[in-house]
Amino acid sequence: MSSGGRNPSSNLAGLAPRGWLRPLCWVLLVLPWVPMSLADDAETLSPGLLRSLRQIESAFLHADVRSLVGVLPRESKVLVGLDSFSQPKAYYAPDQVVLIFRKVFRNVRVQSFQLESDGLNPRSELVYVPATWTIRRPSPGTDNIRLQFTLRREGDAYFIRGIKEVN
Repeated sequence: MSSGGRNPSSNLAGLAPRGWLRPLCWVLLVLPWVPMSLADDAETLSPGLLRSLRQIESAFLHADVRSLVGVLPRESKVLVGLDSFSQPKAYYAPDQVVLIFRKVFRNVRVQSFQLESDGLNPRSELVYVPATWTIRRPSPGTDNIRLQFTLRREGDAYFIRGIKEVN
């Protein structure tokens, strides 16, 4: 039997002041999921904008079109222009955007993706977010593609209204 008849697992509770352990555990569990490029801005950006930026970052970093679906508008068209992929600048329905990026993601190996969230105005109805996407393709090799995402606030959420390549 343990010393003094006490439960050994209860010894951990005495190591930290009451109410201190739960927030620490939460931070340790959640912090790894905050993308490094967004970690510094997590306090200044609205939760809806931060959630959308995380989904975009996940989609482009992992070449995962499913992550992109959650930030596409349900009824509005999206401006897409990707010169590097011979995708003419035009407005596409959300399901067409999914097909475009399914093809794009299938043909690249992502090396990095970095959203530039410095200077974003989280109170604006339209938010313009530049990004750098470094990819490797079979034929031309490594490319650094500069993108600009246009996000529109609808209630507390932000949806993509444009994804275009910029110089």
